[in-house]
Amino acid sequence: MQERKKDIPSLLKVIRDSNAILSVNENEYNSILEAIDYNSNSNSFSKITDNEKETQENLKEFAIKTGNTVNHAKKYTAWSDGSDAAFCPTKRDQIRNLIGAGDSWDAATANIVGYLAGLEAKDRLVFSNMYCWLYMSNTKSEPGTMNEIIGLFKR
Repeated sequence: MQERKKDIPSLLKVIRDSNAILSVNENEYNSILEAIDYNSNSNSFSKITDNEKETQENLKEFAIKTGNTVNHAKKYTAWSDGSDAAFCPTKRDQIRNLIGAGDSWDAATANIVGYLAGLEAKDRLVFSNMYCWLYMSNTKSEPGTMNEIIGLFKR
């Protein structure tokens, strides 16, 4: 991303105009902020924090420029479309594998299924976080089944 900073604003416009969802981790979020000149010392919205309210407000402002955005951090996942935002803490116990965690969250049905099922943002974050946790806590690095996810919600 660092080598293509000059391309990021135009790429973000394509994402925003197509109604796609930008899904980024903390490092990618900060690199994008730097590329679009938001990462100044005077601008507090660029900071990633563990504070739910502050994170939601920061991500709303970020999403105004980037379109629908999901931010994955160590302790939470947050989403915003620029006018609304949702925040969901992540389950951190029994983690055995992090490789592929973002893919299991985004592409391996969790977030996609949440959208297709018409889940509200907060419910979609909870559902996707549970699916990702099942993957990360599996000793064989296999994705969770729908029955396992339903079982988590019944607890």
